[in-house]
Amino acid sequence: MNFTIEKTLLLNSINTVIKALSQRPTVQIIEGILFNVEKNGKVKLSCTDLSMTIESILEAQVEEAGDIVLNGKFLSEIVRKMPQGDITVRGNETEGVEISCMGSKISIMAMKADDFPSLPYFKKNECYKIPQGLLKQMINQTLFATAPDGFIRQILTGCLFEIEGSSFNMVALDTIRLAMRSAELEGDNPPLRAVVPSGALSEISKILSDEDTPVEVYFSRSNALFSIDNTHVFTRLYEGEYLKYRSFIPSAHDLEFTVSRVELLDSIDRAFLMARENIRNNYILFTITKESLVITSKSESGNVYERVNISGCNKDIQIAFNAKYFIDCLKNIDDDFIKLSMTTNRSPCVVKPVDNDRKLYLIVPVKM
Repeated sequence: MNFTIEKTLLLNSINTVIKALSQRPTVQIIEGILFNVEKNGKVKLSCTDLSMTIESILEAQVEEAGDIVLNGKFLSEIVRKMPQGDITVRGNETEGVEISCMGSKISIMAMKADDFPSLPYFKKNECYKIPQGLLKQMINQTLFATAPDGFIRQILTGCLFEIEGSSFNMVALDTIRLAMRSAELEGDNPPLRAVVPSGALSEISKILSDEDTPVEVYFSRSNALFSIDNTHVFTRLYEGEYLKYRSFIPSAHDLEFTVSRVELLDSIDRAFLMARENIRNNYILFTITKESLVITSKSESGNVYERVNISGCNKDIQIAFNAKYFIDCLKNIDDDFIKLSMTTNRSPCVVKPVDNDRKLYLIVPVKM
């Protein structure tokens, strides 16, 4: 194997694929990056943690084709510290690999490409095309509501992709809160219901740009492929039936009001300072009247009182919430004004932007 490529291109590609490196590798080989170097000038880098695989394809000056595996984290450090310019990578699995740039040369051991796990083969049938900026936004506005790793219902640690025709819903639900983001896609797409692990979506979001260039997404029975320019992310899908999330969303409300999102977020954030100090009752209390929303919290260290102006309220109520859940929700809405709807202090609160029906969030109150 022998190829030459500009440092920045190689480093960017390495840093993209190592997002799939295993945090707790069971075998040494999956600590590495597989290099497939072809005579036609294509260099493919691949990493896998056996659940997710990321590939990146580069153009390089290839002197000799070959396949080899190099330690991913070590290689990233080496290339990052190399001088700016063209980097040459040459060697084999027996004698090791030399990485050189200008007057610098570093030699490292290599691993056999034959020992690297088989990469996923994907038969590209139906393709869903989603603008990169839109998909990135949808992931970021729902991912926070997935259940944490290790949750008893593994399927809730992922996001539901629900597509039919031009309608696309992405849903996250951990039984205490729900986040749903909707969008319209081009064309008449075949129906789809698939649950993508949150870890894969988090890494995909970091790769996506804010542009409108499309991501090509393919689904099989147990895997998905996200093709982003010259980067391909393969991930397994969760098996099983996702909860019927629409049954969690109330169809009618006795109380609703409009409030500034930023004012509400800032007030809850300050109230959270005290709520998190209270081990026994770490909630914030909403006291809602027709004119205002008063937010209070207390602990042995003191108390917080916040008054926020609201409009459109037709009923008085007291209701308590986990402050962090509300903060997560409000930070992921970018609209100026939101509407809060509820019925009793035991029923879920629905949060929606006033002028945008593409976002819906639901938070279950806590017992006072």
